[in-house]
Amino acid sequence: MPRITIQKIGDPLKLQHTAFYDEQPFKKYLAKGYAYNSTGLSFLRPNILDQYYGAGNLYMTPTDMGKLITQIQQYKLFSPKITNPLLHEFGTKQYPDEYRYGFYAKPTLNRLNGGFFGQVFTVYYNDKYVVVLA
Repeated sequence: MPRITIQKIGDPLKLQHTAFYDEQPFKKYLAKGYAYNSTGLSFLRPNILDQYYGAGNLYMTPTDMGKLITQIQQYKLFSPKITNPLLHEFGTKQYPDEYRYGFYAKPTLNRLNGGFFGQVFTVYYNDKYVVVLA
Protein backbone atom coordinates (compact mmCIF):
# COMPACT_ATOMS: atom_id res chain seq x y z
CA MET A 1 0.00 0.00 0.00
CA PRO A 2 1.45 3.41 -0.89
CA ARG A 3 2.34 5.65 2.01
CA ILE A 4 -0.14 8.45 2.59
CA THR A 5 1.24 11.69 3.98
CA ILE A 6 -0.74 14.55 5.41
CA GLN A 7 0.65 16.82 2.69
CA LYS A 8 -1.53 15.01 0.13
CA ILE A 9 -4.65 16.04 2.05
CA GLY A 10 -3.58 18.87 4.33
CA ASP A 11 -1.65 21.08 1.93
CA PRO A 12 -4.37 21.46 -0.73
CA LEU A 13 -6.98 22.10 1.99
CA LYS A 14 -4.66 24.46 3.92
CA LEU A 15 -4.80 22.43 7.13
CA GLN A 16 -1.92 23.80 9.19
CA HIS A 17 -2.28 21.81 12.41
CA THR A 18 -3.10 18.31 11.19
CA ALA A 19 -0.93 15.19 11.04
CA PHE A 20 -0.96 11.44 11.07
CA TYR A 21 0.33 10.05 14.37
CA ASP A 22 3.58 8.71 12.95
CA GLU A 23 4.68 11.72 10.89
CA GLN A 24 7.97 12.74 12.46
CA PRO A 25 7.92 16.52 11.79
CA PHE A 26 4.66 16.80 13.74
CA LYS A 27 5.37 14.42 16.64
CA LYS A 28 6.78 17.18 18.84
CA TYR A 29 3.42 18.99 18.69
CA LEU A 30 1.14 16.05 19.54
CA ALA A 31 -0.30 15.96 23.03
CA LYS A 32 0.92 13.22 25.32
CA GLY A 33 -1.48 11.35 27.55
CA TYR A 34 -0.92 10.72 31.23
CA ALA A 35 -2.87 8.84 33.89
CA TYR A 36 -2.70 8.51 37.64
CA ASN A 37 -1.86 5.09 38.99
CA SER A 38 -0.59 3.69 42.29
CA THR A 39 2.85 5.25 41.79
CA GLY A 40 1.61 8.66 40.65
CA LEU A 41 1.44 10.15 37.20
CA SER A 42 2.56 7.93 34.32
CA PHE A 43 2.83 8.35 30.57
CA LEU A 44 0.20 6.52 28.49
CA ARG A 45 1.90 4.98 25.50
CA PRO A 46 -0.49 4.93 22.56
CA ASN A 47 -0.97 1.50 21.04
CA ILE A 48 -1.51 0.79 17.33
CA LEU A 49 -2.10 4.44 16.41
CA ASP A 50 0.40 4.25 13.59
CA GLN A 51 -1.45 1.41 11.88
CA TYR A 52 -4.87 2.63 10.82
CA TYR A 53 -5.66 5.66 8.68
CA GLY A 54 -9.00 7.10 9.69
CA ALA A 55 -9.37 4.96 12.80
CA GLY A 56 -7.40 6.88 15.37
CA ASN A 57 -4.36 7.95 13.39
CA LEU A 58 -5.32 11.48 12.26
CA TYR A 59 -4.82 14.39 14.65
CA MET A 60 -5.96 17.95 14.11
CA THR A 61 -6.92 21.08 15.96
CA PRO A 62 -10.59 22.05 16.21
CA THR A 63 -9.89 24.91 13.76
CA ASP A 64 -8.54 22.50 11.16
CA MET A 65 -11.51 20.18 11.73
CA GLY A 66 -13.88 23.06 11.00
CA LYS A 67 -11.92 23.84 7.82
CA LEU A 68 -11.98 20.18 6.78
CA ILE A 69 -15.75 19.85 7.21
CA THR A 70 -16.39 23.10 5.33
CA GLN A 71 -14.19 21.96 2.46
CA ILE A 72 -15.83 18.54 2.34
CA GLN A 73 -19.18 20.31 2.04
CA GLN A 74 -17.78 22.46 -0.79
CA TYR A 75 -16.62 19.33 -2.71
CA LYS A 76 -12.93 20.23 -2.34
CA LEU A 77 -11.97 16.78 -1.05
CA PHE A 78 -14.41 14.47 -2.86
CA SER A 79 -16.71 14.85 -5.85
CA PRO A 80 -20.42 15.60 -5.31
CA LYS A 81 -21.13 11.97 -6.29
CA ILE A 82 -19.17 10.79 -3.23
CA THR A 83 -19.82 13.72 -0.87
CA ASN A 84 -23.60 13.99 -1.08
CA PRO A 85 -24.35 10.37 -0.13
CA LEU A 86 -21.68 10.47 2.59
CA LEU A 87 -23.16 13.56 4.23
CA HIS A 88 -26.87 13.24 3.51
CA GLU A 89 -27.93 9.66 2.84
CA PHE A 90 -29.22 7.15 5.36
CA GLY A 91 -31.80 4.40 5.21
CA THR A 92 -30.50 3.36 1.79
CA LYS A 93 -28.76 0.22 0.60
CA GLN A 94 -25.40 2.01 0.54
CA TYR A 95 -25.90 3.73 3.91
CA PRO A 96 -28.59 1.85 5.88
CA ASP A 97 -27.67 3.55 9.18
CA GLU A 98 -26.91 7.10 10.29
CA TYR A 99 -23.27 6.20 11.05
CA ARG A 100 -20.53 5.75 8.45
CA TYR A 101 -16.74 6.28 8.53
CA GLY A 102 -16.91 8.43 11.67
CA PHE A 103 -19.74 10.59 10.32
CA TYR A 104 -23.36 10.59 11.48
CA ALA A 105 -25.96 11.76 8.94
CA LYS A 106 -29.34 12.90 10.28
CA PRO A 107 -32.22 14.75 8.62
CA THR A 108 -31.28 18.23 9.90
CA LEU A 109 -27.62 17.94 10.90
CA ASN A 110 -24.50 15.87 10.73
CA ARG A 111 -22.13 14.96 13.54
CA LEU A 112 -18.52 13.88 13.79
CA ASN A 113 -16.55 12.96 16.93
CA GLY A 114 -12.87 12.79 17.68
CA GLY A 115 -11.08 11.81 20.86
CA PHE A 116 -7.62 11.21 22.27
CA PHE A 117 -6.60 10.48 25.87
CA GLY A 118 -10.02 11.43 27.22
CA GLN A 119 -10.19 14.71 25.28
CA VAL A 120 -13.13 14.79 22.90
CA PHE A 121 -14.33 17.20 20.29
CA THR A 122 -17.63 17.01 18.48
CA VAL A 123 -18.58 18.73 15.25
CA TYR A 124 -22.19 19.54 14.39
CA TYR A 125 -22.81 20.81 10.90
CA ASN A 126 -25.28 21.19 8.08
CA ASP A 127 -25.53 23.46 5.04
CA LYS A 128 -25.93 26.55 7.27
CA TYR A 129 -23.30 26.13 9.99
CA VAL A 130 -20.27 24.24 11.29
CA VAL A 131 -19.81 24.16 15.08
CA VAL A 132 -16.78 22.49 16.66
CA LEU A 133 -17.00 21.87 20.42
CA ALA A 134 -13.73 20.98 22.11
